[in-house]
Formats: sequence, structure tokens, C-alpha cells
Amino acid sequence: MPKETGYGRTEEGLNTVLNEIDRLKSEVLPKLYVANKWKRFNIEWINTLEFENLLLVSECLVKNALLREGEAVAYTIGGIILSLMPIGSSIFI
Repeated sequence: MPKETGYGRTEEGLNTVLNEIDRLKSEVLPKLYVANKWKRFNIEWINTLEFENLLLVSECLVKNALLREGEAVAYTIGGIILSLMPIGSSIFI
């Protein structure tokens, strides 16, 4: 998934990731089961909750990326962001 959501991402790649997230939410998430019923320090429960939250945040990020019409590139010198410019723009320093 990093290939579809990182630099050079495309609408097709983002839709692929969104479909995978939907599949995980509909097929995997309902089948999750926590066998350990302890209330204290239950790593299994924590991992289940984190997985659910990871799917929610991932879906929000991908949908946000799909809504943006133009990409922006951050220009940096020595790790300091100078400006965000639309792709195709020129910058002279």
C-alpha cells in the first residue's frame, strides 16, 4: 500500500487502497475475536482496538487525498520548509 499512497500516487492507486480498506472492514473486522477476557493489560484487546482505529484513520486519509484536486510539493533547504508550491510551478532561490 505505500506504493499506492506515497509519492507519485494516482487516483487509481488510491481507489485500490480504499477498496482494500472496505474489504478489511467488511470481512476481517467483524470476525475479530478477543479470547483473553482479562480487563488489565490485555494486549489482544488493545491490538483489536488499534486495528479498528487504523482502518478508520486510513480511510479518512485516503478519502482526503482523493478530494484534493492539485498536489503540492514542499521545497526544503536543510530540513526547513520554504514553501508549498503546486506541481509544475517554478521556484528560484
